[in-house]
Amino acid sequence: FVSFSNQLYNGGTFQDLVGMPAPGSPGNLQRLQEGKRVGSFYTLKSAGVDNTGGLLVYNQKDQVVSATQASNTDRRFVGNGLPKFMASMGNSFTYGKWDLGVFLRGQFGYKIFDSYAFYLGTPAQQSNVNLLTTAYDGGKYSKLTNPKTAAILSDYFLENGTFVKIDNVSLGYTQKIDSKYIHSVRIYATGRNLHTFTKYKGGDPDAVAVNGMSPGAAGTVTNNALALDYYPSALQLLFGVQVQF
Repeated sequence: FVSFSNQLYNGGTFQDLVGMPAPGSPGNLQRLQEGKRVGSFYTLKSAGVDNTGGLLVYNQKDQVVSATQASNTDRRFVGNGLPKFMASMGNSFTYGKWDLGVFLRGQFGYKIFDSYAFYLGTPAQQSNVNLLTTAYDGGKYSKLTNPKTAAILSDYFLENGTFVKIDNVSLGYTQKIDSKYIHSVRIYATGRNLHTFTKYKGGDPDAVAVNGMSPGAAGTVTNNALALDYYPSALQLLFGVQVQF
C-alpha cells in the first residue's frame, strides 16, 4: 500500500480494518499501513499457553506476559492474508477411445485467521453453545481453556492457508457410430472439488476471500466488520452423454 494522501488530501498513515464481533472486545484484526502489504494482520504475537490454559504473548519489549497484561501498544504485524502467488495446471490425456482431463489449482504463501476456531473452537468459549471438534481434539486449540484470554486477538489463530485443490477430473469414452445422422457418442463422468491438500483446519481455504482490502479473514467482511457465515464447499459428480450429429 502506497499512501492515503495525494496533492489534494493529507490523510493518516494507517487504517485499522476487520472489526471482530462480540463476545468480548477483540478489536480489529488487520492494519492497512503505508509501506506494508495489503492484508497484514496486526495483533499480539503469541508465546503459547501457560499451565492454567491462558494465552501468553510478547509485549513490546519481547517479554513473555499473560495476554491479560498486554495492551494495544504490544500489537505488531504478524502475517499476511494475501497469497504470494497462485498457480493452476491442466492436463489432458487420450488413449484409444478414452480421454482424461485433470485440472489442479492452488494458492501459496499466505496466512488465514481461523475466526471459527477463535469464536467456537476452544474450551474457553462461552458456555451452552455448540463447539467445534478442535476444542477437544488434543490440538493446540484444545489447550486454551482460560476464558480470561479467549477473546484477545493474537497470531495463535493464524494458520497456513496454502492449498492445492483437485479442482476437476473428467473421464470420457467416445464411440464412433456408422450412421447417417450420428457421428459419435461420448459418455463421460466429471468430478469437481474432489480433494484439497492443505494444513488449514477451518474448512475449505478456497472459501476464504483473498481479494479486496482485507484478505485472509475467515468469514465475510462487510462494512469493515466480520460475520461468521460459512457454507461448506460441495463435491459435485456429473454424468452425461455428448452426441455429435
